[in-house]
Amino acid sequence: MRTLSRRLALPQAADVVPDETAYAIYLPRRSTRILYCALALVLGGTGGFVWAHAFARDAGTLWTIAATVIGALLGFVVVLMPAVLVHRVRLLFARIAFARRRAAYSRELARASEDLQQHVEENGNDVQAWNALGVVALLHGDPERALSALERADSHDGMPGVRLNLAVALAERSDFAAAAEMLAEAASDDATSQAAHHNIGVLLTRRPPPPVARRLVDRLDRLASAATLNSLGARELAAGNLDRAEDYFSRAIEQDPVAVAPRANLALVQHRRGRLREAIRGLQEAAVLDPLNPRLVTALGALLCAGGRPMVAARQLSRAALLAPGSPAVELNRGVVRLMLGQHGDALDSFNNPWVRKEYPVLAAHNSALVLIGLDRLGPAMGQLERGLEHDEADIGLHNNLGCVGWALGDDERIQEELSRAAEPGPEHTGVIVNLATARIAAGDAEAALEMLEQLSDDQREHSSVRFLEGLAYLADALKLYSPKMGKRQRERFLSALGRCARPLEEVVDADVQESAEARLNLALYRYLRLEFEAAADGFLRVAAAYPDDGFLRFCAGTALAEAARAVQEAHGARDGGLVGRARDLLKRARRYLQLALELGEVSSDAFCNLGMCAYNLGDTEAARTAFRKMLQLEHSGEAANNLGIVYAQEGLELNRQVRAAGLSSEEREQHLLQRAQKHLSTALRYFLDALEGAPDDPVLHGNIGLAYMLRNRATDVEAALRHWQRMKTLGGAAGQRRYQELSVLAYGGGEARARFDETIMSFRPLDPRECLTTVPPRLAGPRYALQAIDEDVDWELISAHPAVQHALRSRERLAGLRKRLARLSL
Repeated sequence: MRTLSRRLALPQAADVVPDETAYAIYLPRRSTRILYCALALVLGGTGGFVWAHAFARDAGTLWTIAATVIGALLGFVVVLMPAVLVHRVRLLFARIAFARRRAAYSRELARASEDLQQHVEENGNDVQAWNALGVVALLHGDPERALSALERADSHDGMPGVRLNLAVALAERSDFAAAAEMLAEAASDDATSQAAHHNIGVLLTRRPPPPVARRLVDRLDRLASAATLNSLGARELAAGNLDRAEDYFSRAIEQDPVAVAPRANLALVQHRRGRLREAIRGLQEAAVLDPLNPRLVTALGALLCAGGRPMVAARQLSRAALLAPGSPAVELNRGVVRLMLGQHGDALDSFNNPWVRKEYPVLAAHNSALVLIGLDRLGPAMGQLERGLEHDEADIGLHNNLGCVGWALGDDERIQEELSRAAEPGPEHTGVIVNLATARIAAGDAEAALEMLEQLSDDQREHSSVRFLEGLAYLADALKLYSPKMGKRQRERFLSALGRCARPLEEVVDADVQESAEARLNLALYRYLRLEFEAAADGFLRVAAAYPDDGFLRFCAGTALAEAARAVQEAHGARDGGLVGRARDLLKRARRYLQLALELGEVSSDAFCNLGMCAYNLGDTEAARTAFRKMLQLEHSGEAANNLGIVYAQEGLELNRQVRAAGLSSEEREQHLLQRAQKHLSTALRYFLDALEGAPDDPVLHGNIGLAYMLRNRATDVEAALRHWQRMKTLGGAAGQRRYQELSVLAYGGGEARARFDETIMSFRPLDPRECLTTVPPRLAGPRYALQAIDEDVDWELISAHPAVQHALRSRERLAGLRKRLARLSL
């Protein structure tokens, strides 16, 4: 089965407008700003140097250097100084404030720790002091000391607040089971319920073992924390349970309408369901509320790239690289941006990053294979895909792309095997089903392809690729009934089956989608089979306009136009007479397109046959002879030999007629024409006899051979002619009898003026519809992104009534705010 392109197509970027973000693919935004500063200095310095030499007479070396330095400073001041100065000042003050606050916070914790330690040494049974000491140790990042103090406090009096803080200390030591047990108990106490639910959400973000998380959730009567609901939804999202994940995220938003993480994760659910616009809009709204969440910014960049906006995605991923330096997810997604922009070498570097390979081995292998396919290195691409399957044997995208590479390499067995494995999970993966159905049609099993397409949902069947395949499958199925020579009933059955393909193909053509060219081509074949030759030729030519290097399309158009000329000639009852005007015009057009097809590399015996027939019917016997000779060189068939023999025989017949007319002029001209006629007739006889070897019982050939012998009229030629005519009479039945009576007059010296060669077996070669069936290349599963569920960036909620601890907790909140401000200014 044909395709208009034999290459696998990678997804292309929609916006490739070069702007500041073009450099952000390689440099973070801060480095880009430094680059602009350097450019401003260079431009200013160049201006000063040019001014010194152009306007200052006898400028010395020192004067030139001074002018260059002054120009550089002026360039910097004029172009960048105002914005840079304001930004640097703000950043400097933010850093000073953050450093002072952090130092004050550390001193405050140290002082509180010393005071509390001294107090508990004097009052060993003071539960509040031990609890406060444990909280201070947690704030200081010392979970071992915190655990010791909180266990001492819990041993004296099991206060709910103490046990809540103790659960935090256990979680910081990764003792998730004990921490979950204590938090579940605290959640049932009204005094600590709210704080416990908050801390349960924080605990779930630390990714405890799944059994621990399940037991914890099962013990809770209600889920009151947005963070908890968000973490549970993230787990369901990772497991592919989109309905349950959406329910958790929606409930989290109800609990806390300003929570960012549930909104962002809900957008990821929309993305998994194929609603990319809604997903991007949801992430953009969430990013307004929390622009410094690295996972959120990374996800937004990935989805913008998936939406065909790689340059905008580059800006987001550069911000993410500053927020999370060295993140494998950011590096992998930046590699996809480079792939979309055609920067294959840089993309391959990103996917081969050791940290990316370690964290995302399947995604890195999948995307690396896409890069290698874009570089037309199919062997290494197959190796990358097989490497990915070592980590996940059931990955649908890897199997699908292996099948696509098998198609490009011509490995039909590999296509069926890999695509069948990719389609095993079910019909929800439309692209895989479409690829497998295409392979089934190419293998001649259109019925199986139709059964697969019928299993798709109504929404999936409305997709243009599915409608195209339905039309193609109907067309391929109808061709099982096709034969060049069909009886009336057989043709009626064929046309009835053929009609099913028209509607889906017309819908795809009208939709003007990716498959429209292939659909138009198959629709042109449909019209050709219905004998609507001129409409078919128009369809072939409209597709050819988009593929100027495709010779086969010109061959199809030329053949359809030649068939249209034949039909016009027959409709006017002028089969054996001169060409009617309309038929002549069609033949001229057909000849032009057939010649173009040969120039474009569509060198075939069919093309030379039809070109020769066009030239012959237009009266250009020299061009016809050349075309039929090349046809004979390609296939050595009796038909080619007969066509070439007819051309030589007709030329010999015409020269014989000129000999009779030359008798009224000079004897020398008569001899010259007679010699040429004898030579052409001898050549025609040689080709006719070659054709007769392949069809010894063809009465038409015997009749033409006898006529050629009779016209040549050498010794024994008359006897040879009569012998072949007798054979024609025996083999030809009633038609042979009539032809014998017509030709036998020549044996007695009469009727030569009406002598003609039988051109019945000389005809145009029709298109082979099975060779003209055209499908789209299998579609690669596109680039895959590292999309991580977004968590709330929150701290543990700790409980203590001690004034120093209360002040330290407020200082922690202020320090977190300053940290966010500093991160925002550092971008």
